[in-house]
Amino acid sequence: MKIRKMLILSMTCLASSTLMCVSHVYADTNANINVGESVGMVSNGNQGTESSGHGNKNTTSSSGSSYHSTQAELNANNEKQSALDAIKKWKDLASSMDETKNGQKIGYNINGWDPDILLKGYTTIARNDIQNFLSHIDNFSGYLGQDNVDTFYNTQSERNGTLPKRKLDAKTDIKSLSKDKVKKIKKAIAKNENLYASETMRSLATLDGTGQKFSFEQQNTPYFAISGTSTGGRGFYQGIRNDLLWKGMNDSYSWIGRFQDWQNRFGSTSGNSAGNHISSESGSSSSNQMEDYADVVYLKDYHIYEVQDDQIDNVDYTSDKRRWSVYKKGEENSGKPIRSAETDNPQHAFQFSSNEAGDYVVVAEQEATYTVSMYVTYDVVEYLVDSKSQNILYYNEKLVSNGKGGSVKVDGEQKTGWVSTGDSFNIHVNDLGTVETNGSATQRVQ
Repeated sequence: MKIRKMLILSMTCLASSTLMCVSHVYADTNANINVGESVGMVSNGNQGTESSGHGNKNTTSSSGSSYHSTQAELNANNEKQSALDAIKKWKDLASSMDETKNGQKIGYNINGWDPDILLKGYTTIARNDIQNFLSHIDNFSGYLGQDNVDTFYNTQSERNGTLPKRKLDAKTDIKSLSKDKVKKIKKAIAKNENLYASETMRSLATLDGTGQKFSFEQQNTPYFAISGTSTGGRGFYQGIRNDLLWKGMNDSYSWIGRFQDWQNRFGSTSGNSAGNHISSESGSSSSNQMEDYADVVYLKDYHIYEVQDDQIDNVDYTSDKRRWSVYKKGEENSGKPIRSAETDNPQHAFQFSSNEAGDYVVVAEQEATYTVSMYVTYDVVEYLVDSKSQNILYYNEKLVSNGKGGSVKVDGEQKTGWVSTGDSFNIHVNDLGTVETNGSATQRVQ
């Protein structure tokens, strides 16, 4: 049989009983036969196995560029880095107190529609440590305005001038999913992040010497509340993540502005006063009463961003079974064949014949076993917050929207169904007793 093939790369979405949206190369085969005669066709389809490419990941990193700094810039960067090192040390101490350690409970409501898994912890920082930290802030501020040390150096350290998001975006409306599905997703994220998952949680609370109390008792919103009176050193950028913290967290438009409240409460230890640069922002004044310590709260939030249902993965094409659907020409997309037949032979072959003249299309499918899964992406955000002012000391946003979020494939259901091979056969059946021929048609099959 002489065959003309036309190759077209296409994406085919099949009915719900078959595998959906699989990319194939199509072979279009034309043949002419007489009534009562038959023509053979072969559809090898796909071989072996394939995967969707969706996997589990945590975060991605980005590369930077080099720059030759002035001495003042180097000194300013050293002071800033020393301050950041202290903050990250406190962050690590606070996170070591979170409720997932030592077989305790994870801090989220696994049975609800809430899209977050929230880890929580706290630590106490002594006044001497805070004053040592503030000396780096003072020294840093002293370099501002010298030899290219401009306002850029005083921007937020985490994202080069950006402020933390007041609210995290979500592409999927979590309330559109069932509670059981949300629960399954959270368990998958917890496993992917090596978290201890539990359906209950315990409270965690502390009381400082000023009567300032914060409680991690589970509530609908927010996750925890801080009672008492702030010192008045709240940052100007307010209402950050009030879904996690009562009244939300606060931040400042400059980096050293974050720590003005601590300057008021714990005092400056250097001749370089950071207050000259930030007093207009904070609007607070120095306190005559020095405090002995500060409580800081650590939050780590895993926030569901998008859930993609019915993701096809781990397709096994090794079966020899084929389903052949015969349509009248022009009705091949109707899903209503005039007849169907199944074959199970290593040649993947089928014989077509018809006692009625006309134009027909035969579409081939192959049996495949595959997994239908959910593919979930989520943001990972950390905060270190002073419990008294609710000012952010440090934050780190790894968001799906900027390519740094996490992802997990939620194990799904294994199914067997018919998958398009991409092969379709156009057959003209005539009743003239002879085969119509031209340069591209087939010869008659005896």
